[in-house]
Amino acid sequence: MARPANAARPSTGKSLTPPPSAGGDSLPKRQLLAALRGLKRGEFEVRLPDDLGGIDGQLCDAFNEVVSLIAALGEEVGELREAVGHEGRTRKRLRRGDGRGGWARYVGSVNAVLDDVTAHTDEIARVVQAVSRGDLTARRRAPTRRRD
Repeated sequence: MARPANAARPSTGKSLTPPPSAGGDSLPKRQLLAALRGLKRGEFEVRLPDDLGGIDGQLCDAFNEVVSLIAALGEEVGELREAVGHEGRTRKRLRRGDGRGGWARYVGSVNAVLDDVTAHTDEIARVVQAVSRGDLTARRRAPTRRRD
């Protein structure tokens, strides 16, 4: 998502603004390192300045977009836990969103785990229902392995 160097960039979250002595239009390496360390610690509200132009502005934009993606994914996983684990909505899954490559594989893997767990739960429920109706011959079917 390219923007002209002089275009205003929306600010989200905590911005790590450069100190006054930093020269104004460049991204200090210490600031980038601090933001990366914050991200590593799970501080998903950390942001780099959104008012720089050129390659520094593009670096800031890319970093901020990655942090936003990670934060949104974390929120969605929390919502998924609530929906599946607490409300029993076992068909709920993560949305694929804009994720590509490794992000899409991550979302697909989480959804596959849910598919596997709910398949086992559904099968156990089927056997319990059969036994409750007096059918003592009901057996749990062996799970079929999915090929991803």
